Amino acid sequence: MKQFVHTNWNNKKYSSLKTWLKNNSNLKYKQFQQKIVNTKFPIIGVKIPTIRNIANNILKGNAKSFLEVCKEGTFEEIILKGIIISKLNISFNERIKIFEQYTNIIDNWAVCDIVTGSLKDFSNNKTDGYEYILKCIHSNDPWKIRVGIVSMISFYVDELYIEEILAHCKYISDKFSKLKTKLSNKHGSPYYYVKMANAWLISVCFAKFPTTTKTFLETNQIEDETFKMSIQKIIDSHRVSTKDKTYVKQLKQLHNNIKQCKQ
Repeated sequence: MKQFVHTNWNNKKYSSLKTWLKNNSNLKYKQFQQKIVNTKFPIIGVKIPTIRNIANNILKGNAKSFLEVCKEGTFEEIILKGIIISKLNISFNERIKIFEQYTNIIDNWAVCDIVTGSLKDFSNNKTDGYEYILKCIHSNDPWKIRVGIVSMISFYVDELYIEEILAHCKYISDKFSKLKTKLSNKHGSPYYYVKMANAWLISVCFAKFPTTTKTFLETNQIEDETFKMSIQKIIDSHRVSTKDKTYVKQLKQLHNNIKQCKQ
């Protein structure tokens, strides 16, 4: 992939890259991605490790000039652009400005999670990164909210932030419980993927800080759908003990019993 190391990118070189992507499409992988990723962008069928390798080679050259000619025509191009942004040799604040513009094209969970999880310098810029996360979760754009959630999952579930993170989980749950639409629970809806990410975050909190998260779950601070998703994520986690999985199953049953009594 050394052919993607350029001192200056132009439309001709970029066209060659896109031709290479099309020529290296994996049909089975393409069909699999089409089943699990709901996006308006065409999927070529190039595996993510390959995309990362291309990005790493582009970064050896003039990656900024690549971003000037990069298109947003396919799923793979969007991921490639996002990974380049995440690794570009620039300051964290400059990266966040570019990334914020990039988030406007996100329309699926895969791009959101792959690119957000690649923003490794969140780890060394916790304060500035946290301010950005707060803007994300208070957005009305469901994909920006998911960016904020995935950022917390990837970089902020620690002793310093655990209480605040669980408070954010409640805020997000309350926000979406007020939606007067069934779309928030419908598989494929952006709102569904926000709820699923919120449940994922809660399950990670449980795996790392079980006592604190048990209290959160026991006090029933999240709406019903997110609660059920969270319990299932915890049960599916390899990082949770059998004893704790039994506990959350009992908690789910208690939750169901209380709900039936209220009806």
